Parts: sequence; structure tokens; C-alpha cells
Amino acid sequence: MPLTLKKRSATNKASRSQKKYNHTTGTKSFAQIRDAQKKNGGITPTRADMFKICYTKKDKSVTDTTKEVMVQLQEKQELNEDVWKERSMNDTFSKALNYNRDVTSSQLVGEMVNLKSVAADPETIAIGLVVSKDSSKEVGGKELGDHYSEVVVQVSRKSDKQLHDSMM
Repeated sequence: MPLTLKKRSATNKASRSQKKYNHTTGTKSFAQIRDAQKKNGGITPTRADMFKICYTKKDKSVTDTTKEVMVQLQEKQELNEDVWKERSMNDTFSKALNYNRDVTSSQLVGEMVNLKSVAADPETIAIGLVVSKDSSKEVGGKELGDHYSEVVVQVSRKSDKQLHDSMM
């Protein structure tokens, strides 16, 4: 066997020994599986759902290490859902900061956002720029916390509308 093949074989063997999880998708790519799941259920599966799908065997069994990761993912997902349940639909800051579960904090900083009225017929009342996601920063005498951002209003479209809830 030539030396280059032996070296490649040794490298591949070392790489395989470091793998913690083995996917069970065969020759199908993760993108193909995601598309198939979207067609079946009508929605794109989350990353956690994709992990479960791609690392569960046909007989529905999983390895111990994979099972641990799946439990951790489930716990994080439940925690995230609990946080969103606590937030009311009329949460002024949530509406004003254009905060939703599809947007990450790194995407928000520096992004322009529409500040909306929380009335029954929401309308854009201002346009602002997210300048801080630091949860310990105080704005208006209150800490931002994990769910709020500091926004600087760039353009006021409805100057007679209140931008925050004075009860908070």
C-alpha cells in the first residue's frame, strides 16, 4: 500500500474515532431531509427537530450520547417556550423592539426596526436603530434584562403616540 494511502487511512481513522454522533440519513443530505419534512408537515423543522430526525435510527433507537443531547435540546426548547408564554401579546417593548423568536440578538444589534403601536390595528409609529443588547444596561431607570434592547428613534412617524408603557 502506498505511503499516501496509509497516511490518509490513519487520518480518517483518527477523525472517525473523535466523532460523538453518527447520522442515520444514509446518502440523503440534511437539506433533502429538511425539504421532505417541510412538504410533509408544511413547516420547516427546527434545528433541534432536524437533529432528532437525522440521528434516530429506523427502529427509533438512539445511542446514549445522542439521547443526552436530545434531552438537552428538549429542555432548552421548553425553557424558550416558557419565556415566550410569559410575554403577553400586548407587551409594548416586544412590539416596539420588533423582537420575535426567529431573530437572534446578534442580528438585532445595529438593525433598523419599526416601532409599532400595540393598538388593535398596529401601525408603525417610529423607526429606530438597535444600539445595545447588554442586559445589565439601564434605560429609563430600569435594566434592559434578557428580552429587551436599547433603541434610538431615528424617525418619528406619529409624534402623538407613546413609545413605552409608563406602568412598567
